Amino acid sequence: MKSLIFIISLLIILVGCTQQSAQNLSDNTSNQIIISGYEFTPSSITIDVGTSVTWVNQDSAPHTIISDNSVFSSPVLNNGASYSFTFNSAGIYNYHCSIHPTMQGVIIVE
Repeated sequence: MKSLIFIISLLIILVGCTQQSAQNLSDNTSNQIIISGYEFTPSSITIDVGTSVTWVNQDSAPHTIISDNSVFSSPVLNNGASYSFTFNSAGIYNYHCSIHPTMQGVIIVE
């Protein structure tokens, strides 16, 4: 009987840890912007002050991430490369790719 209670308790703990790990993974990927098909996806996100955003180039073409107000600027990102920036001030940050100016996005920091 004691071993059955121990096994059930262990399973409850493991399920709780698994759910927490899945939530943490979800939080990390929600601040990721994928560059693919000459688009930023998602094109708009809302984050809290102090949050980092990571852009990942999954396109065959090189791209950049340049804020319209010159707050941040990435180097040229080839396929598989990424760029991160931490937003420490509230505001609306419009950005684009300097190589392909029709590619545009926005970060809203609250």
